[in-house]
Amino acid sequence: MGGASIIDAAHIHQLSASRNNDPKNGIALCKNTHWMFDQGLWSLDEDYRIIVSHDSCEEEAHNQKSLRVFQGSRIALPSNPKLWPDPHHLAWHREFKFSA
Repeated sequence: MGGASIIDAAHIHQLSASRNNDPKNGIALCKNTHWMFDQGLWSLDEDYRIIVSHDSCEEEAHNQKSLRVFQGSRIALPSNPKLWPDPHHLAWHREFKFSA
């Protein structure tokens, strides 16, 4: 596969606005979830729980889970809290990208 991966390093506070490549300004996401995060269809609260936009589309597909199923779920975090996403960046994403 030549080093290809289905995991993306997603910026929380978008890189074009922040110029911040610090690991605490990022989360590892699959490509589809990364796109939905960038579109503001979901975000993370201050407790690292998923919040889903009321405006997000209700997708249906055979044997697939809806984004709404993950509402309130806590994400898996690195064992070292120093590497957890920075709450300041999460607040930026909720304010400027998330469509509540």
